[in-house]
Amino acid sequence: METSQEEHSQPVANKNGEDLKADRFRMLEDIARELAGEVIFPTYFDAALRLRKDLQNPDLPTARIAKIVSIEPLVAAKLMQLAGSALYSPDGSPAKDLSAAISRLGVDLVRTTALAIAMNQLLRSRDMAIFNDLTRALWDHSIRTAAAARILARTYTRINPDEALLAGLVHDLGAFYMLYRAVQYPELRVRPDSIKYLIIQWHEGIGVTLL
Repeated sequence: METSQEEHSQPVANKNGEDLKADRFRMLEDIARELAGEVIFPTYFDAALRLRKDLQNPDLPTARIAKIVSIEPLVAAKLMQLAGSALYSPDGSPAKDLSAAISRLGVDLVRTTALAIAMNQLLRSRDMAIFNDLTRALWDHSIRTAAAARILARTYTRINPDEALLAGLVHDLGAFYMLYRAVQYPELRVRPDSIKYLIIQWHEGIGVTLL
């Protein structure tokens, strides 16, 4: 059942119990429909803004582009997906890490793709300001996890450290996406605890689907 904009714009009622469960379920239904298509959503506004600014420099060296892109989870995931597509990988072999993906795609395409995604994120980020503390916490957690994964892989395993960094970077994509969807429901925007509950329960499966 489609959820109309009119329903989302109605005054927020003091819901609880079964009514609140129905709101949560409606959001999850909408997410399931959207995941069937192309999904672009904001992660953290400041990161998207910095990415957009840096990539506008036409003289940026390749190493710097790789470093910039590697700190933005959605851009990194999209570039990995593109590098593994039939157009850029005729034999079907996936890129093992972000550096390999950038080498395969070329600097110009990486810059164009990353900039397009970042600008799209900026257009969608304004409504997420209500969850700014939570998005910042998720962002910081993603960066710390990525750094720790790289160090552990390099020190204790034979896993490619860059591949481990990428895994840490994108492991909370589902949580960012759920926050973006939550702001579209007035009755959920005023209930951060309810959103946190949904994220804990569902973000891992949704993240796998996004990737």
